[in-house]
Amino acid sequence: MSTTEKLALYRQWRPQNFRDVVAQKQVVLPLQQSIRSGRFAHAFLFSGTRGTGKTSLAKIFAKAINCLNPDDGNPCNECETCLAANSGSLMDIQEIDAASNNGVDDVRRLTSEIIFTPVLAEYKVYIIDEAHMLSQQAFNALLKTLEEPPSHAVFILATTEPHRIPATIMSRCQHYEFRRISQADIVQRLRTIADELSLSITDDALAVIAQLANGGMRDAISLLDQLRQIPGDIERDDVLQMAGRVPDQFLHTVAASILNYDPDALLRSIQELLMSGRDLTRFLLDLSSYMRNLLIVKVSRNPEELIQMTSAGLKQLSALADQSSSELISESIASLARLSSELRFSPDIRTSLEIGLLALAARLRNTFGETETGSREVRSKQEVRVETPVAQAELAAEQRIAEAAEPPVVVTKPEPRAPEAIATAKVEPQPQAERLEEVPAPAVAAQTEAATEAAVIAKEEKAQEPELPAAKATVEEIEVTPPEPAVKLDQAKSDPATLSTQAYEDETLRIWQNALEAIKEEHMMDLSLMARPAKVSRRGNVWTLLFDHSLKGQHACINEADSRATIRRILVELLNENIELEVILEDEASADAVTAEEDWMIKLKRITDKRSIPLHIDEELLNGGTR
Repeated sequence: MSTTEKLALYRQWRPQNFRDVVAQKQVVLPLQQSIRSGRFAHAFLFSGTRGTGKTSLAKIFAKAINCLNPDDGNPCNECETCLAANSGSLMDIQEIDAASNNGVDDVRRLTSEIIFTPVLAEYKVYIIDEAHMLSQQAFNALLKTLEEPPSHAVFILATTEPHRIPATIMSRCQHYEFRRISQADIVQRLRTIADELSLSITDDALAVIAQLANGGMRDAISLLDQLRQIPGDIERDDVLQMAGRVPDQFLHTVAASILNYDPDALLRSIQELLMSGRDLTRFLLDLSSYMRNLLIVKVSRNPEELIQMTSAGLKQLSALADQSSSELISESIASLARLSSELRFSPDIRTSLEIGLLALAARLRNTFGETETGSREVRSKQEVRVETPVAQAELAAEQRIAEAAEPPVVVTKPEPRAPEAIATAKVEPQPQAERLEEVPAPAVAAQTEAATEAAVIAKEEKAQEPELPAAKATVEEIEVTPPEPAVKLDQAKSDPATLSTQAYEDETLRIWQNALEAIKEEHMMDLSLMARPAKVSRRGNVWTLLFDHSLKGQHACINEADSRATIRRILVELLNENIELEVILEDEASADAVTAEEDWMIKLKRITDKRSIPLHIDEELLNGGTR
């Protein structure tokens, strides 16, 4: 076995020139152009997530600036310098791991050696990997050398956490950010490697590898290196099993048992998951991702563009999505996120997982299942009601009343009938139905008249000997009159007679809350806090603030002339009308009753004094007295 075959796959396929670098054009092009022109900086900072090519590109750049025969900015990989750099024997290119050499002594040793000229190459290149691991003292020791290095020295700092690099260091470097590699680029690179290795692997399996790599090429190639040990064709489920993930079919079973409330299937699935040795916390994340895919299938027109899944898996998702609502799926995702957070502090993860999923399934059934059942019952009742024309007229009248946004329909008042006609109107049920069914498409007025006549006949049949005046009164009472014109909003707000008691109280509370906000906006926080516990009521233009007998301090504060004048002024501005203000203290308490918020007021005074907030409360008010 050759030395190359002993290397890991990602090391064998590490790019050796700029042309081999996958993506990262925003970094490759300026670096390559600087080598062509011979004008490049003395310090660089490469930042990005792991496996995106920071160290590989740093080595390519180090070879390119020292190459004896550069090819359009690329190293030739054939000259003495390039061959020595590829074999790792070139002393002028040093790669330093800052995670293990992060002390100030390590940096001082580097700065003492940098003054010596290169041995073989033209430039001495120092590649400091994981630069954010250097200590603060090490950064300080490197600072002066990084600012004014020798002409033959070049620094390349690589890090995954650029926010931990001091600003003084970043300001002396050219910063290049490496992006996550797209799944399409990763799949294309993996297909090239698989074809070179004569590895039989499906496109779905490569797509899963790219998805699991999360934008890192090194992780993708490492997973492919593991998979090539599997004999035969490599499928999607083989990748999921090798990565320790749950197969799609298993996730589909669990999701269906939760959404359809099948506790037996849910418990069996958890048992199977536990026996397979998979991580339960990782399973919850996979289940949340599956629910996310389910929601995308539910709401998106082209889910195949957003989900990396086989056509068979998409069909399963679509079938399950048709059985559920988007609200149900969204609630499931939120609940799974909360359960995943709770499992980190659980002493028994299996029990907590079983209880959590069962409770989730039951809650979804109780919350959304009853709503869907109620909707079906309402629809069935409506279907039963519209079987007869009279019921159709009643349903049409109800719908017209409910649709307030539509223009009001004028209903024709039925002509008065003589008492003799009412008394002698004895119509059999079947003939009446036949007469009504003969009308093909009754207008709204005719439907209402039919409903009126049917109601009168029903009342007459119920009473054995109805009196004619009462029958006539009944006709007049049930006649449908045109709706009255809507009352203007401003008039309704000012006139309590046009509002119900509850609506009037709600309007009063809303105005009072706006008044409290206006008081705070005028920087009178103490007045706003004192007025908040009051019970507000109004009768016409008289507003009453009623304080509980235990809130003597608040009552005394609000009952001052200045406080009453301020509150009255703000209410007048909000209502645009003149009002009177009363501040009353309930007299149910005894004379020696203490205020229930005395401790609260004292704490408020201490907090405002500590934070230098101006708040003046007299000692008499703190003790529950009055002025």
